[in-house]
Amino acid sequence: MEAWRSVTTYCFGPGVKIWSVNHVYDDPHRLITEQGFEQKRVVIGSNVWIGANAFIMPGARICHGVVICAGSVVGARIVEPYAVMAGNPARKIGSRLSVAENGGLTAENTAIRKILTT
Repeated sequence: MEAWRSVTTYCFGPGVKIWSVNHVYDDPHRLITEQGFEQKRVVIGSNVWIGANAFIMPGARICHGVVICAGSVVGARIVEPYAVMAGNPARKIGSRLSVAENGGLTAENTAIRKILTT
């Protein structure tokens, strides 16, 4: 599977889903099942943690050092290095760089205190 060729070191929680194919649904006058599929490569950098039941959609590009929180949905986008992402759709709630560079949690990262200390 093409999506897995870009994976290096990582940590996946249980129930993580990574899809590289989705239905085409552009023509409202045809059944979705008759419109075929579209494949988009998924790229996952090294030192990435993807939490339980997260869903990585076709076209997602997750850079080095990223944390994807449990239950998050990452669409076709580029996730910057060391970002901490959460939600549906996933959005940046912090940065692992801010934590490391400041010797501890900053005000920006209080939302991820439990993630980093458990």
